[in-house]
Amino acid sequence: MPLAEIDLAISLGEKPATLPGLSSRARLCHWPIPNPERASGGESAMQAVYRLLRDEIDRKVAALFLDYWRCPRRH
Repeated sequence: MPLAEIDLAISLGEKPATLPGLSSRARLCHWPIPNPERASGGESAMQAVYRLLRDEIDRKVAALFLDYWRCPRRH
């Protein structure tokens, strides 16, 4: 998909990303998701961190779609 056609971009991570090729009309949101590589503990602890972050991203995506569905003209 050409960058000019993107309406919304989501950056994940500890710091907001900059996307220089993105259209000026595109909305850029940042979701502060911590880097799971920084977690400590054994394999089961690491899996728990990844699952927690996966579930957080899933909730945010669901909320994004719900918001769009409720207010389609705003986007």
